[in-house]
Amino acid sequence: MVNTSYHYDPEDPGDKIKPDPSVYLKEGLDLSQRKTQFDRLELHSKLKPYSSQDAFREPPGNTPEQELRTWEFRHFSKEGNSTRGQLIRYGTQWLARQHRNHGFTIFIFGQYTCFIRWDRPGAIVSRKFIYKEDSSPLVVFFWQFLRLDAAGRGQDPTVRRASDEEATIAKTELQEWAPINLNRPVFAFTVKVDNGETREFLGW
Repeated sequence: MVNTSYHYDPEDPGDKIKPDPSVYLKEGLDLSQRKTQFDRLELHSKLKPYSSQDAFREPPGNTPEQELRTWEFRHFSKEGNSTRGQLIRYGTQWLARQHRNHGFTIFIFGQYTCFIRWDRPGAIVSRKFIYKEDSSPLVVFFWQFLRLDAAGRGQDPTVRRASDEEATIAKTELQEWAPINLNRPVFAFTVKVDNGETREFLGW
């Protein structure tokens, strides 16, 4: 876990968003030039000091199903809009920089915590809990997350980072389609072909 709260990703200088403490895999990680690396992020957190900064309006537990169908889940206060906008920007940037199926955010605001699961269509938000009274859901989440494989953490199992040799080939042979930022990593994509077999293709 790395404190990225004061560092934006220099490979995305236009946005300059600074996620709160983030989790990376140790393998191949170099933090000497970049503390925040959206292309390597495995778990993200958002910390707010006050409960009033909640981005969502949670319905009471006894709310009838009919009312749940029309419940306005977004918290439209000034603080709620600001927080929700930040969360969406982080989630969008994260999924834009990685070949992911989903990812998780821990959202802590005042005395409350909830979990957010991002995927391509949107996000699922858990019910909040008072972690200062019962931190077990947070502990269990970390315990389970650290035991997930790469696919469970959200990585697309059909995509892997290219080897150094493969990356060199891609940058030489695919110059016409290369991104403006050549520091972006090259990936190998596994694709099924007509006969049911699989082939790998290089790209960004």
